[in-house]
Amino acid sequence: MEECNTNAAERTSSSQSLELTLQELAKTREKIKKARESAVQSWLDSIPIIDELESSKSLLSRTKNKVAMSRTAVASLQSLLESTSRSIRKKKAGGKSKIEIAEMQKEMENKEEEMEKLKVELEFENISRNKLKKELQIKSQTLMTLQLRERAVNLEKEALNISVNATIAQVKSMKVNHETIVLSHEEYNELCRKNNQGTSIANSKIMLWDEKRHAAELRKANALQKLEELERGKQEREKGMQPGCITKDIFQVSANEDKWKLHLEAEKKITKANAPGLHRKLKETEGYSQRSKRRSRRQSSEKKMRKKQSILQRTRIFFMRLFK
Repeated sequence: MEECNTNAAERTSSSQSLELTLQELAKTREKIKKARESAVQSWLDSIPIIDELESSKSLLSRTKNKVAMSRTAVASLQSLLESTSRSIRKKKAGGKSKIEIAEMQKEMENKEEEMEKLKVELEFENISRNKLKKELQIKSQTLMTLQLRERAVNLEKEALNISVNATIAQVKSMKVNHETIVLSHEEYNELCRKNNQGTSIANSKIMLWDEKRHAAELRKANALQKLEELERGKQEREKGMQPGCITKDIFQVSANEDKWKLHLEAEKKITKANAPGLHRKLKETEGYSQRSKRRSRRQSSEKKMRKKQSILQRTRIFFMRLFK
């Protein structure tokens, strides 16, 4: 009995010790697992550091190679410098040979020729600069003349519009009430003659105004053509010139010419847009001029027209004197 009890006690104690060892083994396994995971993580974390270390090692090796190459180059340059200094000393001690003197003379002659070429180029540049200045002055003068001509054309156009409006008002004022009037044969012939005479005068005025309008448009077209020729010449000169010879004044004159060209094109469009209305108004006068007119109104309107024509003639004479 006692032996059985002892065996049971030993078995229980051994089972307890086995359980304890198993628990310790599980704990150690967990610790090992954690240690392994931490080792793997540390290895993963150390990968970029290892890459940086390798790159720094390669950079260090490259720099070492460069330093070694530079040292060898410095040594070779020092040896070359020493050899050249020795040769210079030998030449100074031995004196200059005739070949070296001839070479020096050739070099001096070449330098003198280069200096003369530079002087010629400088003179040519000065001449071209003076030519450019003169051309700029001429362009500015032509620009001013074109502006004055454009003003004259505008004034002439305004005077023409005023005279047309006055003629239309005159013809409209000549309308008479359509009432039956008893006239003799002589009076009827006189009225017909006066009517035909007024119609011919109105037609001649219409033709004159149309010719004036056409002449004004031709003057504007000539001015535009001159501006385009100046611009083409400027572009050709700029193509042939060096970039250092372009001055600030050229840019200013070209900008003024561009503005002037745009202004003239706008004026030409306005005159073309207004021309059909003006021609329509002039055609309306033919229908009005065929009606009978009163003598007193005709005389007053003729006086007004004489005054306006005299003003137009004075302005023409003034601008013709100005452009001569």
